[in-house]
Amino acid sequence: MVSAMLDDASAAKIKTIPLSNDTVARRINDIANDLKEQLVDKLKDKRFALQFDEATDSNKDCLFIAYVRFDMTNSLCEDLLFCKYDRDMSVEELFKMLDCFLTENGLKWENCIGVCSDGAQTMTGIRKGLQVLIKKASPNAEWTHCVIHREALASRHISSELSEVITDIVGVVNFIKSRPLKTRVFSAICEEMGADHQAVLFHSEARWLSRGKVLSRVFELREQIRMFLEQEHKYDLTEKFNNENFLAKLAYLSDIFGKLNELNLQLQGKDNTSLREQLPHPRCSVTQHQSKPGSVNLKGFISARPQRPKRSGCRRGVWTFGET
Repeated sequence: MVSAMLDDASAAKIKTIPLSNDTVARRINDIANDLKEQLVDKLKDKRFALQFDEATDSNKDCLFIAYVRFDMTNSLCEDLLFCKYDRDMSVEELFKMLDCFLTENGLKWENCIGVCSDGAQTMTGIRKGLQVLIKKASPNAEWTHCVIHREALASRHISSELSEVITDIVGVVNFIKSRPLKTRVFSAICEEMGADHQAVLFHSEARWLSRGKVLSRVFELREQIRMFLEQEHKYDLTEKFNNENFLAKLAYLSDIFGKLNELNLQLQGKDNTSLREQLPHPRCSVTQHQSKPGSVNLKGFISARPQRPKRSGCRRGVWTFGET
């Protein structure tokens, strides 16, 4: 219109004027409402399953997140149902929020056939948990504890001997990352030695894949870390990276948590509907590792597998750990 009334130069100037915050917010709300209406239309008169989670944003506000899975033209579809702030975080408030959303949008509780969540007491309590209230509204709904969350909880229970190795590794990573100068020095060492990576990774308990990635990276850069610690006069930590027993435990943990990370990734995705498709039979795995009592079976452990000594300058009987 500006081009027709005035000229193209004036139209170009109009385009440079940014939209106001209210206009942007209004358009975002319109898009969100339209997407919600489309999703609700797909869910009406269809059976669906719900998945819940509680999270905290950067402002320390509690969020109640609900996902939905339903059948659409012979294929499973997953989508975000809603994400709302919750100051109370009580069981009654969570159920009220969920019930109000379903009622306002014309969704029936009897069409809910499955519910999945983590193992929090607020969700899974058999007397006062959210599942009790949902069971009253939808008796046919089956409650499931998230398989990935159960696997993550089980992987935390390790022996004290291996737990000390993880503690030492986290301490070494934090020492390297403690100051920018130390990080740059370590990066220079890795570059001079021709390493594929020039940095170690921080460990985070909140991220399930973090532990495996941290251990694998530290094992990969073990020689560079040993040299860096020696330059920093951390002789107690340097001695550990010279200890074959410590390196063997590190290699074992790197392989174990690497396999768990692979399992986590395989269990994710809308096309994964069965746990049996991703896992071998448990009896086969146990039989494989117990087939030779008293022997060390390192099949499947890439990092912990000893290699044959090389002829050029390698002493007989010395273990050299395989590269990941």
